[in-house]
Amino acid sequence: MTRVMLAKYAGAHLAIRAFASELFEDEAVRNSDVIVDFAGVKSMGRAFAHEYVVCRSKHKHDVSEVNQSDHVKTMFRIVLNPKPRPRKPLIGKSKPIVIDI
Repeated sequence: MTRVMLAKYAGAHLAIRAFASELFEDEAVRNSDVIVDFAGVKSMGRAFAHEYVVCRSKHKHDVSEVNQSDHVKTMFRIVLNPKPRPRKPLIGKSKPIVIDI
C-alpha cells in the first residue's frame, strides 16, 4: 500500500492536468493500492479533478482518498456529475451597419 501526500507531491494548489496523470504514472503508485491524502490541499481546479478521475478509473489497484476538504469534494462532484450547458447562439440577431465613406 502506497500513501501519497498530494500537497507535498504536487503542491497545495492543484490546477495542472499533468500533475494528476504523473501521479498515477509514478512507479510506486502504478504497482500498488494507493491512499491519496489531500491534507494541505488548498484548491483544486476542474482540469486536475477531471484528469484525476480519468486516471483513477484506469488504475489497476484500489485507490482511496482521505482528508478531502469541502472544496475538493465539491470539485469532484462537479466533474463526476456535469450539468448540460444550455444551447444558446453566440451571436444574436443584429442589424447590419452601413458605413458611408
